[in-house]
Amino acid sequence: MKSRSFYLTLWMFILCAFTLASCSDDDGDDITVEEGIYVLNNGKYKSNNSTITYYDPVAQTYDNNDVYAAQNSKGLGDSGQDILCGGKYIFLAIYGSNRISVMTRDFVEVASIPLVREGQPQSPRSLAYADNKLYVSLYDGYVAKINTSNFTVEAQVEVGRNPEGLAVSNGKLFVANSGGMDYNTPVGYDKTVSVINLKKFEVEKTITVEINPTVLKTVDNGDVYCISMGNYGDVPNTLQKINPKDYTVTAVGNATEMATDGKKLYLMLSQYDANWNQTISYPVYDTEKGEMLSGEWVKDASAIVKPYKLSYEPVTEYLYLTSSDYKNDGDVYVYKTDGTLVTKFGAGLNPLKVVYVK
Repeated sequence: MKSRSFYLTLWMFILCAFTLASCSDDDGDDITVEEGIYVLNNGKYKSNNSTITYYDPVAQTYDNNDVYAAQNSKGLGDSGQDILCGGKYIFLAIYGSNRISVMTRDFVEVASIPLVREGQPQSPRSLAYADNKLYVSLYDGYVAKINTSNFTVEAQVEVGRNPEGLAVSNGKLFVANSGGMDYNTPVGYDKTVSVINLKKFEVEKTITVEINPTVLKTVDNGDVYCISMGNYGDVPNTLQKINPKDYTVTAVGNATEMATDGKKLYLMLSQYDANWNQTISYPVYDTEKGEMLSGEWVKDASAIVKPYKLSYEPVTEYLYLTSSDYKNDGDVYVYKTDGTLVTKFGAGLNPLKVVYVK
């Protein structure tokens, strides 16, 4: 197994002297990367420039050299879409490259799983892990079940159009069917969430929600929360609660992004007026009380430039809010759940998701 170390070239060492916050305090020879935070950077579509950034949450230092490239002597590929740790492996869905990368906890790739049906690429989107199986939503309208012992696709089940987010609750896999590719057609967006029985691996229920569902999260009591993006016009972004026992759906507010510590939903709501002026707020929804709390979880929103995606990481118990202008490398803002800004560090182009690896 390759060691987790990265050789810093001379120019990076010089840069470190001028940009203390962006580099380790090491003398510039070898930085040994132990457990910590890893950021999946989506990159630019069709540019094959997805990367992974390392951040040490104890020392509050980061290394923006691509972890994957350093360990595998090749690039990750086009449009990394999701990352998670399951068992002893790290799994990464790479949408444009149409594959699942399987890596050890040192980011050494041990398998690359292609996803093809009837000769056509299926384009993986989101990942979920349960009972030693990996589940992947595929943009052609299917969900795949992958055996994590031999890295083969065991089965696929058809769901709705252009499935996105996944969530596991009560022995079921919930799948948000966005229909995003039909946004400008007479068919329009999908408005369903498919419920897959994981033992039988078949769809047992199709739930109607607001149009264009994309994000799903499960909280401690088993409820599943869904964000539907609407039509970016007269139908707003809607946050809904799905009861996993009777499948009732209740609208509880508005949001475009969410993260959860299991009890509260930390939200971001981005809205535009008729002149395309953007307003961003950061509400909090208490899932135990069943109510939106007063105030916002970000204390100083003016400090955030171009907010993009949001993650909660349970080991550090911090929220990670990324920023992106889709052109330049982004930043990651680290927050306590009370809204206190801990630090900010640099990442790659379009930082998408944060995961803790140990």
